[in-house]
Amino acid sequence: MTINFYDQNFYYSDMAVSIANDIISCIRKGTKEFKCSKLWQYPIKIEDDEEYMSLVDWNFKVVTTDVKRVDIWASAGFSESYLPEISLSIIMPKEAECPIDALNYSELVGVIAHELHHIAQKNEAMYHYQGDSTNPKVRYYLNPAEIPAFHIGFRAQCHISGEDMGLAMRAYLSHQGLTDNETESIVAAWLNPSFEIAAANIIV
Repeated sequence: MTINFYDQNFYYSDMAVSIANDIISCIRKGTKEFKCSKLWQYPIKIEDDEEYMSLVDWNFKVVTTDVKRVDIWASAGFSESYLPEISLSIIMPKEAECPIDALNYSELVGVIAHELHHIAQKNEAMYHYQGDSTNPKVRYYLNPAEIPAFHIGFRAQCHISGEDMGLAMRAYLSHQGLTDNETESIVAAWLNPSFEIAAANIIV
């Protein structure tokens, strides 16, 4: 398998969709917390030890609380077993009659793809925001490690939903308390990412 991060059809689809489907299956069965491992399927070095095939741990939990719509919180890091890991918290409204219907599948796949790209960027901690903004949200969204991850996430979401990427990005940012100029600056960056961090880890 060859990797082309600029291919608009690439978003770690096999893994992202597989994990999303596992989560959907769990929720349908009433399971609110689960963890598992998946084989890393891409020729991208995500660990320093090359003597064994890499695994990625993943877990999710459903949290029911006083919110109006479903939200998904996610992070990437290392598990207790020192494997790359993605963790998801799915925040559900208490009044949701059917939790599975309240969950947006394309957004779920997009969030997972976003976090998988962070796994691929194993040296991303070396990269920091270089702009002039003092707004912490702008500094986060324009971090060189976040720009490509958000691009991959929205690429995945829109590949499934059929949405326009720019419109989906603006809809997401409309809830973040940003000015119009800040929003457009972020969208422009997200639509035109550099993939140098993950590209440095491709195994040739």
